[in-house]
Amino acid sequence: MTDTVRSGAELETELARAREQQAAVAAVLRTMSAAPTDLDGILDAILRAATRLCDAEQGFCFVLDGEVYRLRSAVGTNSEYIQFTRDHPLPVGDRGKAVPRTALLGRPLHIPDVLKDPEYTFKEAQQRGQFRALLCVPLMKDGVAVAVVAMWRMEPRAFSDEEIGLVTTFADQALIAFENVRLAKETKDALEQQTAVADVLAVIGRATSDVQPVFQTILEHSGRLCDADRATIALLEGDVIVTKAGWNIPPAAMEEYAREPLKVDRTSGSGRAMLEGRTLLWDDMSLDEGISVRMQRTRGITGARSVMAVPLLRDGVAMGAINLRRSEVRPFTPQQVTLVETFAEQGALAIENVRLFNETKEALERQTAVAQVLNVISSRPFDLQAVLDAVIESAMRLCEADNGSIIRLDDLGIPHFLATAGPAEDVERIRTAYGDRQLTQDRSTATGRVLVERRSIQIEDMHADPGYGPKDRISTERAILGVPLKRADAIIGVILLRRKRASTFTPTQVALVETFADQAVVAMENARLFNETKEGLEQQTATSEVLKVISRSALDLQAVFDTVVQNSVRLCTADNASLYVRDGDMYRHIAIAAKSGDETEEAALREAFTTRIAIAPGRESAVGRVLLERRTIQIPDAPIDPEYTARRVGPEQYVSHALIGVPILRESEIIGVLLARRYAPGLFREREVALLETFADQAAIAIENVRLFNETKAALEERTESLAQQTAISDVLSTISRSAFDLETVMTTIVERAVKLVDGEGGVIARRDGDALLVLATTGSTGDTVPGTRVPIDGNTVMGRAARERRRQYIEDVTKHPELPQDGPPTRLIIPFVRDGQVTGTLGASRRARGPFNAREIQLLETFADQAAIAIENVRLYNETKEALGQQTAVSDVLQVISRSAFDLRSVLDAATGNAMRLSEAEVAWMDLVEGGRFRPVAIAGSAEDASALLQRQREVPDGFELAEGSIVGFALTRGAPFEVNDLEMEPAIAAKSGMARLTGSRSVLAVPMMRESRPLGALVVARKTVRAFTPRQVQLVRTFADQAAIAIENVRLFNETKASLERQTAQAAVLRAIAGSPTELKPVLDAIAENAARFTGADDVTVRLAQGDQLAVAAHYGPIPWSPVADTFPIEPTSVAATAFLEQRTVHVADLLGPEGERFPGTRRRSLAMGHRALLATPLVREGKAIGTIVVRKIAPTPFDEKQIKLIETFADQAVIAIENVRLFNETKESLEQQTATASVLKTISESPFDLAKVLASLVETAIRL
Repeated sequence: MTDTVRSGAELETELARAREQQAAVAAVLRTMSAAPTDLDGILDAILRAATRLCDAEQGFCFVLDGEVYRLRSAVGTNSEYIQFTRDHPLPVGDRGKAVPRTALLGRPLHIPDVLKDPEYTFKEAQQRGQFRALLCVPLMKDGVAVAVVAMWRMEPRAFSDEEIGLVTTFADQALIAFENVRLAKETKDALEQQTAVADVLAVIGRATSDVQPVFQTILEHSGRLCDADRATIALLEGDVIVTKAGWNIPPAAMEEYAREPLKVDRTSGSGRAMLEGRTLLWDDMSLDEGISVRMQRTRGITGARSVMAVPLLRDGVAMGAINLRRSEVRPFTPQQVTLVETFAEQGALAIENVRLFNETKEALERQTAVAQVLNVISSRPFDLQAVLDAVIESAMRLCEADNGSIIRLDDLGIPHFLATAGPAEDVERIRTAYGDRQLTQDRSTATGRVLVERRSIQIEDMHADPGYGPKDRISTERAILGVPLKRADAIIGVILLRRKRASTFTPTQVALVETFADQAVVAMENARLFNETKEGLEQQTATSEVLKVISRSALDLQAVFDTVVQNSVRLCTADNASLYVRDGDMYRHIAIAAKSGDETEEAALREAFTTRIAIAPGRESAVGRVLLERRTIQIPDAPIDPEYTARRVGPEQYVSHALIGVPILRESEIIGVLLARRYAPGLFREREVALLETFADQAAIAIENVRLFNETKAALEERTESLAQQTAISDVLSTISRSAFDLETVMTTIVERAVKLVDGEGGVIARRDGDALLVLATTGSTGDTVPGTRVPIDGNTVMGRAARERRRQYIEDVTKHPELPQDGPPTRLIIPFVRDGQVTGTLGASRRARGPFNAREIQLLETFADQAAIAIENVRLYNETKEALGQQTAVSDVLQVISRSAFDLRSVLDAATGNAMRLSEAEVAWMDLVEGGRFRPVAIAGSAEDASALLQRQREVPDGFELAEGSIVGFALTRGAPFEVNDLEMEPAIAAKSGMARLTGSRSVLAVPMMRESRPLGALVVARKTVRAFTPRQVQLVRTFADQAAIAIENVRLFNETKASLERQTAQAAVLRAIAGSPTELKPVLDAIAENAARFTGADDVTVRLAQGDQLAVAAHYGPIPWSPVADTFPIEPTSVAATAFLEQRTVHVADLLGPEGERFPGTRRRSLAMGHRALLATPLVREGKAIGTIVVRKIAPTPFDEKQIKLIETFADQAVIAIENVRLFNETKESLEQQTATASVLKTISESPFDLAKVLASLVETAIRL
């Protein structure tokens, strides 16, 4: 009886203890549900409940932190020992200490008496705490003890199995709390990071021309999210690193940064990161002896200990670095490093965006200036001064110069200012400094250096250049740029730009001035041709005047001779002229004229010369030399000529120095001499010599007037024809002026006028187009040659031969040249246009029955060819300017699309593809993205027919095409560089593997890869249906659009990855909330897992099955697909995917159950045919090494699950196991409580009615039935 009563009391005690334990577990669960992220509060509740229920004096929770276990929470009264434990972390792997030993075991460690345990060696802790019995329980995750719950008793009293089980339960709850807090923190961090990334992208979109707001935003988010004390961004400028922005940096440190920029070396964190091109971390920078003295100084100001340096990279090249610092030794985490690297990519993108924007703006300004100059040339083609003023003013403004000049050098090297710009005092000082000083070809002047080196030169500081001479004459200028004006191979002048500060002109500025120099040369050449035409017209008019006198005064020779000498003086810049006529054996001085027109001077000269003298051939006089050499002679300076001994006659002021004598001939017989004189030494120009010879011819005509009357008439007609030629030339120049950029109109005018004036029967004009000549216009009989005909540049045609050999080709009779085509006219003349050593076109004329061309006609055709070359060059410059402006506008449009639609990838790719096709002069373009070993088109541009064909091809193969190594795209992606096929029909091996190109009938094709950190993302392809190679400029332009597309793709990838990560965290948090909200119910948790698994993996259906004996039964289901055609369970056999995952305890994935991989699972395949799903994924639920169920995910379409989706399903499986375990523990505890209650009830009946057997048995039966 006593034993029975005692057993009842013990049961009452156990029942009370069970109720207390149950209440404690429930209290902890309520704490976790009320504040799931308050880890310290949850651990405190767990430790207090565990120590109280296990009768322990002290409780602890140690958390794994790297290589040690640190105290996170403690309860008890021994505060001194708690502080000792905080100050002495426990190393991982130390078996002499209980906590690391428990972690190594991976299971609870119970030491009834630490003084009797030979492995326990942490005597200092025992002596301070005076504990004896010790219990440690690990919190295991993925095989690692992430924390350890420990408690002790002061006396050597062992913990019971029930107490160890209770602490284990509390440890499981603590593990759930740890996981809840971790997931909540990761979700919060991901949201904050995504917000920060979005903020930076928003600032990038707004700050198109100023990178500073982007830097400041990046630093603020980096410093805050990475818990840094200080942050800076520095950029590479030249060969130094300059700090551009700071966050929380003391003013003293910023002053030090500005005073002493960093060198690009290993003495600074930023320098090392930029040199190595990767992120560098210092746990404690004060221990790094390689850091520079400046860093040592500023470290005291900024308190840098733990440091992170992340380079800003563009195409693998460092542009700068982000630097984060902490004033204590606390290393940065990998997540923080990844975040800052993302900010670094955004910073590099912002720098590139601003650079592109500024370059576009600068290019637009340059193109506008070039266009303005071309407009001046077009509107005022013969106003040279206006063109040169526009050139020098634009060059000075765009190159930030203080003044500038355009000078021309004469034959003696004396500079003549054609145009000058700048302040008036600068202009006057420069002109005075140069004066009439002769410049030599040496390095003492900028002009001299241009002449010596025959290229553009610049001097950064004239005052510091030891070889520069005239710095004392132009003392205020420091920097100077000199650019030659070249016509053919000759330097005819120099453009000079000066600055009053020592500096360097950029390559872009130098190239711009060289473009202006080309325009100035074009203007000077236009003016030269115009002046020559004008002079020719004046000379023709003078000749006509002489002929008119001859015509009106056929017998009045004196009037003719007077007109000849007067025009000789006026048009040949002579001071006086005389005419001698043979009279038997003597020569008679018959006419004289003076430049001044002064009668006194003419009378003195007439008196000085004998009316009739005898002159023998010889070198002592000008007339004698003419008679001796029987040709035109010149004496540059008679007074110093040792052979000239003729008597000096006349007053001293009329003594001649320069003399020219021209014979007057009749059938090779000298019948007179025309003599012109100058008072200054020098030579007469070739044109003046030719004009004097013409006048001599006219004098001969006058002398022989009667006998040569008919010849005189013919000469008059010839001169009239010459006038018509000049008029035709003027018409062409007028057409060029009116239609400077209408090449067809100009070319048609030139070929028609040229053929008419050279008396041709047919004519052709063409311009160079690649390796062929493209006919622009024809006139007369040209056979099969019509506008648009392409003539190869080779030796098979006269046109091709002229272009190939870059010289005139004249065929008098084509029948004597059997290698040439024989059809067409027999006489052919082709003149090539040559500019800078390159042929730009040809002009040709032909005859069939009118005989060969003479020298004059050939020369005339060459004149028209020169004009055609100028017109072609004008149009080329205009088109290049227009094209460059269009390209910059297109690049800017794509950047704007990226800015406005940062995550609308299709808009960006469509814009890049369309602009690439348009500006590269292609007819069709498409963009492919590479995914795995396949590619698929994502953007198409071209005609409606081509676009429809490509879209139909895309629909036929929705999962993309296999990437063939020998295809156009394959070559581009393999080489990582643009790949071009000039004619696809000539490359059958490549064509066979390039289906898209074949489908559109493309001939010339260019593929440019889109790369990201040497990883191919895809390719941009442009194509033409005719054979025409892409120019280097077009290749570079398509490459720019490909780079922009790669940037857009990477932006969207980062955004989608961040978004997907946030969604996964949200899904996991939702499941954890279900676990926390239903700690005793399994169904709501499994329903939440099924629903979230379907939603976040894109699946059509999810089923959770739990093992029931040898069957798998449905525990939760979400989706429209039935779980079984006949029953809720199916046997655990390897014929099904779910059972295989259960048996092998691994995830099993079948992308298509009806494919070859589905043959392994006939049971699942049958159900697939019955229920209509194709793809299936099964993940086991594993608890303590034993499978307890599966999660089965199904798709109707045969598409595989990706790695992230599989990982998410496995995470859901882990959460399901935790929920199942929670419910099991709760049910076991509840069941134990009910059993204890029932036992106590029976014992109570026994104690109350010890002799009433019927009542006791009735109580036993009732309790057994209820349980």
